Parts: sequence; structure tokens; C-alpha cells
Amino acid sequence: MKMKKILILAYDFPPYNSIGGQRPYAWYKYFKEFGYEPIVVTRHWDESINNPIDYIKPSKNQTAFIEQHPEGVIYRAAFRPNLRDKLILKYEMNKHVLIRKGLSMFYMLVEFLIAGFDNRKTIHLLAQQAMKEHKVDLIIATGEPFILFNYAAALSKQFTVPWVADYRDGWSTNHNRSGIEKKYYSIIEKRILATAWVVTAASQEFSDELHIFLKRKVSVSLNGYFHEKFDLSGSSVKQDKFIISFAGTLYPYQPIEMFAKGFALFFSKYNKDIVLKFIGVNFYPDQVSRIKQAFAGYGQLLECTDRLPHDETVQLLNQSSLLLLPANSSHPQIYAKVFDYLALRKNIVLFKSDGGSLHKIISETHSGLICNTAEEIALALEKMYEEWKENGYVVCNSTGIEKYSRKNQTRLLVEKLNALIVE
Repeated sequence: MKMKKILILAYDFPPYNSIGGQRPYAWYKYFKEFGYEPIVVTRHWDESINNPIDYIKPSKNQTAFIEQHPEGVIYRAAFRPNLRDKLILKYEMNKHVLIRKGLSMFYMLVEFLIAGFDNRKTIHLLAQQAMKEHKVDLIIATGEPFILFNYAAALSKQFTVPWVADYRDGWSTNHNRSGIEKKYYSIIEKRILATAWVVTAASQEFSDELHIFLKRKVSVSLNGYFHEKFDLSGSSVKQDKFIISFAGTLYPYQPIEMFAKGFALFFSKYNKDIVLKFIGVNFYPDQVSRIKQAFAGYGQLLECTDRLPHDETVQLLNQSSLLLLPANSSHPQIYAKVFDYLALRKNIVLFKSDGGSLHKIISETHSGLICNTAEEIALALEKMYEEWKENGYVVCNSTGIEKYSRKNQTRLLVEKLNALIVE
């Protein structure tokens, strides 16, 4: 079968260490095994992205460059901050707030209309170069930023190549948007998505929401775990301490306070050799403040870390006794971290039940406990602590997790694309 060429537009991409970057990286890593030669166009990322300020600094390399690898080709575009970002870099976050808000509103209104005000346009320009240098059969753009959808639609029209819109999160439907943003972006979103050949989403919840909003079929393409990074045998490692870990971003609607109440009930009975570890949360100081407030009185047990390379995060999680997965039925979604949790074969404490995909995954794979009250959390912690105290580890008898590998999810995505090509 002839190898097809696929252009991947991805803003987040290694070496930038983010959950968003792992999704397109998995495609890049595995596409060739399933008949697609990937050509990635992304921004240049320096390796020292440790906080939101670093995220908007100009890239050290200010010229575009191309990398050739066995997996495929990577085009990296220079990044230059816009005026709003320059104000943040010069004065940090506590000055000229009103001016920055005004600039944010201005960019929101014009960046989809006037390329000169879009500071990510270098990706579009480099993608045009890539399209001229390769006979591309398909374009896939993963958002956010959703300006990439605009680039993909323009490239599709310019080069007569179909494009795929891949949602990691909602756009105008995102509950974090203001009312003005939702109304404005909904108009742009519907206009751009009308030109997409296929629409995919990272969870069933996003798919259902987008199906209603866009009035078209939206396929589910899950995230997953990189199977090469894990020992899937489920062998247990003894831990000197009872370590409770959480990794990644903590959203405002995730009920960490409920867990803190359950933890307090548990700690009143078992108060030795316990560590609460929040990996990567230092990237967002407001998360750290919220965690410290929730666990006031237990500061000596808390460990909050900077954002770490994925391998280091996995290593720390593997040293844990159990893993936390806060959720909210009002905002159901699949947090990408759950797949790494599954691959580690550590017991997961889901709280509360989301009534959706997370509940289903944890239940079907027998990979943890689902708690809906602080009292249930306390009982779950007591149960696992007693097991750890006796054995030095907590056993997780999960099953059927192999289907959630990123390689398998990439294969499923390719099968969907190939089926549509045949149709």
C-alpha cells in the first residue's frame, strides 16, 4: 500500500512538556506504522518552559528550521511575543492589567481576520512551505490554539487537500470562556468547521457536545499512554512511605477540597509515614495556593513540584501508593493523565464520579475506587493504608488497559480515516 503523507499542525509539541503536546507527538511517532508519513509544523520550543512567563518568551531560535527523523519531518517556526505578551515579560503579571485585558480583547476580535495581529502566523507560513515541498494527502490540526483550524482550512482551500479538525478541549463551548467570547467564537468556529472533512474529539463528552453544536458527526479519538515507558506486568514496588500523588493541572471545578476533608478524617487515625505529592502544580501558582489552603495544617506532608519531563513524572507516580483523579459531573471530560495512571497499574481514587467516561474507564478496568463523599474517601484511604502497612505496597488488579495505549489509539484513528477515504 502506498504511504500517504499527512501534515500535522500542532502548537504544543516536544521538547515542550505538556499533555497537549503528547497527542500530536503520538501521531508523529506511530503514523508510519499504519501507512501515513507525518510532516509536523509547530513552533520552536525551548526546553526551559517552567512557568506561564516562559511560555510567551521569544524563542531562542528566530529562524525556521527543519528536522529529518526516521518517524517523519518536523518544521519548527520562530515565536515572537505580541504587545500584550511583551508587557507581561517587562512588568510581569501585576501591572498594566487593564491595558493587557484590552489588548486580549483586541487580539480576540482581529487575529482571525488580520494575519498581522496573529503572533502565531509563522506556523501558517511554514506550513505553506511544507505543503509546497511535500505532496500532502491530508491535513490534521489539533487545538487549541484554535487559530490552527483557521490555518488548516486556508491550506485546504489553497492546495485542495482535505483537513481534519481535532479537539483536545472545547472552543466556544468551553465553560471557561466569557459570554462575549462564546458568542464571538461560535460564529467563527461554525464557519471554519464547515470546511473540515472530519472532526475528532478527545472524549465522548466533547464529541456529544460538538455534535449538538456543529450539527455533524464527531468521532472520538482518545489520548492514551506510551506503552514503551511502562512496565505493564503490574509488578509491585515497596514504598517506604504511603505516598498519595496527583499530577498535572488542577482545575477550579475539581473538588480537591472534598478530598482534603476525607484526608483529615483518615489522618486522625493514621498519621505516620504519609506524603501528599502534587507533581507539576508549581507551573500555576494559584493552584499551589489553593492546595495549601485545602490542606492547611498538613503543610509538613505536602510536596509541590515544578513541571517535570514526562519520564520524571512517570517515575514519581510509580513510587506512589495511590493516585488522585478529581472530577466533576458538571464538567465531564477525560483528563489525559488517567491513561498514564492506568499504565502504572496503581490504584486510582476517582472523586466524585463524573457519571461519564472516567467512571466507565475506572469501573471497566477495575483500576481503583470511586468516592462520592469525604467519608467514602476516608474509608478508601484507610483500606489502602492498611494494605500498604502490611505489604509495603497496594495491589492494583486492573485489566484490559492495553487498548488505551497511544499506539492503539493512533491505529484506530487511521482506520477511521481510511474508512472515510474508501467511502
